[in-house]
This record gives sequence, C-alpha cells and structure tokens, in this order.
Amino acid sequence: MIQVGMPAPPPPKLSNPRLERLSDQALLSEFNELVRQDQHHVASLLRHIDVIDRRKLWARRGHSSLFDFLVRRYHMSESTAGKRIGAARTARRFPILFTMVARGEIHLSGIHRLQAHLTPENHEQVLALAKHKTIRDLDELVARLAPQPDVPTMLRALPNPANPPGPAPCPPRRDPDPTPLAPGRYKLQVTINQSTRDKLQELQDLLAHQIPNGDLAVILERALDALLNQVHKRKTGITAKPRAPRSRTPGDRARAGESTATGGRTRHLPVSSRREVWPRDDGRCGFVGEDGHRCNATRGLQFAHQQPWAKGGADTAENLALRCPAHNALEADRDYGAGFMARKRERKPLKVREPLARYVLRGAACVLPQGDAVGEPGFEPGPTESKSAHLPN
Repeated sequence: MIQVGMPAPPPPKLSNPRLERLSDQALLSEFNELVRQDQHHVASLLRHIDVIDRRKLWARRGHSSLFDFLVRRYHMSESTAGKRIGAARTARRFPILFTMVARGEIHLSGIHRLQAHLTPENHEQVLALAKHKTIRDLDELVARLAPQPDVPTMLRALPNPANPPGPAPCPPRRDPDPTPLAPGRYKLQVTINQSTRDKLQELQDLLAHQIPNGDLAVILERALDALLNQVHKRKTGITAKPRAPRSRTPGDRARAGESTATGGRTRHLPVSSRREVWPRDDGRCGFVGEDGHRCNATRGLQFAHQQPWAKGGADTAENLALRCPAHNALEADRDYGAGFMARKRERKPLKVREPLARYVLRGAACVLPQGDAVGEPGFEPGPTESKSAHLPN
C-alpha cells in the first residue's frame, strides 16, 4: 500500500531497453540467430574438448582429469562438464554427432541418454530416429533398444512400529557423497546387510558404558578412526609408534628373495621414506603444471620417483613424490617416451611385480605368491611407484 503523501516507488529498470523496443518478429528472429550460433558454439566446444582430451592438455596444466580441468579452471558445473565430456568422447566414436549438434538435431542430454546404446552397426539408424526428440521420446527409444524385464508383482504389508520396514523394490539412485545439512553437519544414508547390522548392534552393546544412547554417528567416527590408522600404517607407514629403520644385511635380502648382486634394489619402497613423503606432500598430488597450477588430487595416489627407478633413481624421500595416476603416467611418458610406455601398458597390467618373497610372519613361515609386493613382517606395502611397473625387467 502506498501512503498518502509518500512518493510512488520508481518503476523497475529494464534489463535491456533495446530488446524491449524490438517487435515480436524482430525479437524472435534475433533469438533464432542466437540459438543457431549457440548450437554451432556447442559443437565447436565439443570438438575442442575432444582434441584437448586426446592431447591430455589437462594433465600438462596440472589437473588430474579432464573433468577436474573443466570444473576447476573453467568453472563449469559438475553436470555440465560431465555431459560435455561424455558427448565429446561419444562424438569421437561417431563423428556425425558433431554435425547433428551444430544443426540442432540432438542435444547433449540426448547424447547422454543414447551413448551406451550406440554401436558401429546401429548408430546411423538410431541417430536418425533421435533427431529433434525430447528426453521422454529418447527414453522410449532406449526402452526399445535395451528392453528391461517386467518388475515383479509384489504384495507386502505397510510398515508399522511393530514391524521393521521392508526393502523398497526399486530404490532411487543417490549421490554417494554425504549431503550437507548445515556448516559441519552432513547427512549420510546407506543400505547395509544383516551382517553389518549385527556388527553395529554388537558395538552398541559393548560400548554402552561409553555411548549410552548407542549413537551410530559416534560409533561410525570411532570405526573410521581405527580404519584410517590401519590403512595409514599399511599404505603410508604413518603410525603412532613408528619403528626406527634398520640396515638390512645380505642375509635379510636373500631371505626376502632379493638379489644381492644388484645391491638389494627392489621396487618396494622403504617405510621410512613413505612416512616422510606423505605428510610432506600433504597427501596430495604434487604435480605442478606449466602455468604453476598444482594438481592436489587425493584419489589413487602413488609414490613416484623423480629420477626414474630404472635409471638409478634412489628410494629416498628426496627422490620420491606423490602423484595421481594421470600425472604418474604423464611423467612416465616423458621419461621413457609415449610410444614405449604405450607398448608396455598393452603387454602387461599396471601392477608391481616382485620376485618370490619369503619372510616370517607372527612366528610362522609365510611364502608370498609370485607377483606380490614385498614388505616388512606383518606389513603390507601400500601405494608403490606404478611408473616403475611399466619399465623393462
């Protein structure tokens, strides 16, 4: 309500006065041209993403993946980056998609729906049927291409306080990441089996004197703390009571199946070196791109030699650094040549191979099968330098 004597509020400012002055026909004509340009731009963008992907320019700029490159450097949303990467890689297999996108005959969501069902034999027919189709139309097309069995007929009682709820027949897919509720608070929803439920109940009973209400969040945090300590001890060598490194005699190396003629060199990294490298690199990939961007990826980290192991590089902390799989492979290509590494990767899997190792475990003789990594007694080595796994024997 406007009070008497008070000035009227100013009219809202127009976002674009020029557009407001256009006639309907002129506005639609201009919009049509913008849509056409946008379609050409999207097709051009997909072509660029394809070439960037094949050249691995994202890795050279210090990113662990093409997805990370688009999201962090170009600030695309996760869903936008994912759809564009998927569309570019599908169009690499079926180049007609570049033309269809430029003409506005198919959109990125449509490619996303169809990409798993396109083959060299059917893609021409399927894409012809997919022209100018909506998502619902494409879902119908996918149902014809890959029909699913009928869902079973089911009759069950409605849950009540006396009976626990039964499992839903078709639970919706959920993001595996916890959902933030408030600063420092997250929602985690999982489905567990009977064995896991029994273990939780046993922990609630055993910890009743410390956690009287049986709070599962507190129990989960304690369990994760214990698991983290166990995994760190195995993979990074970080433990509350680290052992002092000891010099290994020729007899120790012989019992471990190591060659004394080569000075005991194996691909197993000393625990003391791993223990120093992990906190030094902050548990993140330390690769720095050409423009100074550090990767900082945390998933699937490996201990990589700066001076390659096969070229005499030492297993010292000074010569080791954390690398994500993408940058470890990139540095291997740099050190040994992309063609050589490609041939090595085709011939054998990315796994560190060691000679037959024998050592005493908890007072009993234990023999590791051929191909397992060698560690200290009772200690399973963690991330090793997968770059070395590709090198000549």
